[in-house]
Amino acid sequence: MLILHAAIPAPNPSNRARLSVVPLFILKGAIAFRTGLSRELYDGAHAMVGHFRGGLVMSTVVACAGFGAISGSSLATAATMGKVALPEMRDRGYSNELAGASVAACGTLGVLIPPSVIFVIYGILTETSIGTLFIAAIIPGLLAAFMYVIAISVYTRIKPDAGPADARMLRAQRWRAILGIWPVVILFGFVLGGLFAGWFSPTEAASVVVSAVEIGLIAPPVGMNLFVIKGTAPWMSLSNLFRGIVPFLVADLERVGLLIAFPALALWLV
Repeated sequence: MLILHAAIPAPNPSNRARLSVVPLFILKGAIAFRTGLSRELYDGAHAMVGHFRGGLVMSTVVACAGFGAISGSSLATAATMGKVALPEMRDRGYSNELAGASVAACGTLGVLIPPSVIFVIYGILTETSIGTLFIAAIIPGLLAAFMYVIAISVYTRIKPDAGPADARMLRAQRWRAILGIWPVVILFGFVLGGLFAGWFSPTEAASVVVSAVEIGLIAPPVGMNLFVIKGTAPWMSLSNLFRGIVPFLVADLERVGLLIAFPALALWLV
């Protein structure tokens, strides 16, 4: 028994703090879905490639890659983007085989595109730098998305009816949809840039990002909580709610600024 006990490494207390990043990444994925960011991702991707044959499936690839950069979870990515993409593909006559399989496959980008929960766990178990793992996963993740797009292009060339092309959007509509994905680009660049530069740990990064994404729940014109209050108290106008939320938005932005300036606040009680 003594020999067996000696062979088992003692638990590292610091791992508890590092593991706390896992629920934080999952939480920010849930917040991103509730704020409509998954819908904006899909619409932005559709604006770029929707006019190609199989364009809606290609849009799913791009949107899953973007959502994976927020959630870090394969199952969450597949479930969330399935709710957004599958009804669209069904309404436009895409085959069930291509539609369903594409969402299932593209959901795996959630664990490959950093920041990924799997890389966090792997880094803790192997005592490898999590930030380095995230950086190392960028090219493989983008390559996986690119290869999926190639596979879709070949498949729809062989079976054109499986993924008919959609109408090309007007330039103004296309740019409006593309600009809607700017929060994902900023979050992705901020997290990876901060980790690579050593500004903060993965747990601190997740805390900051969750705080930033959470602001979307009250930020006009798509703040979901504002519409919840409107439904609860129909005598209130949205314009009044939009004006009244300003000081709270300012407070939230200041809070995020403090977390960026002093990332150790995220781990004060850990």
